[in-house]
This record gives sequence, structure tokens and C-alpha cells, in this order.
Amino acid sequence: MDRPVQNPALYRALDVPFGSSFAQIKKGFYKIAKSSSPDKNLSHPDWSGLNERFAYLVFAYEILKNPETRAIYDAKGFKGLKAKGVNVPA
Repeated sequence: MDRPVQNPALYRALDVPFGSSFAQIKKGFYKIAKSSSPDKNLSHPDWSGLNERFAYLVFAYEILKNPETRAIYDAKGFKGLKAKGVNVPA
């Protein structure tokens, strides 16, 4: 049985379920990053918003691909990451 995650936002950002393998997380990131990359969408009407979204996707991927930070996030959410000195986007 999966442990309840305090805040599933990072999993939702990458469109993967809680408990996903590293391969699933990586696949989810690359799938979404291709369509959300500011470099691929220079003429997007909300380019700065797209840039912020992409930065959040990268943040989610970095946290969830690392077993240590992922365990902290799963157990304590963003508060746990902040307590460990991780810069959490607003």
C-alpha cells in the first residue's frame, strides 16, 4: 500500500502517480517538457508564464528523481524540503 503524500503537486506536475518508478518519472518529465519548453515556444503569447511552468517542471523532476529528496517530500511535503534547505518555488 502506498503511503499518503502530503502534497501530490510535484507528481501532478509530471503527470505521474504517487509511487512511480524513476523511469516513469523521467518519461513523464520528458513528455511534458517537450511541449512546455520555452525554447520550443518562443512565440507563445504567455512566454514568461511558460518559462515559470518549465522551471517548476524541472524543480519537480529534480526532487522526485533523487531518492533522498523524494522521501523527504513524500513524508513531509514542501515544509520538509524547506527544512533541509531546498529552495522551493513560490
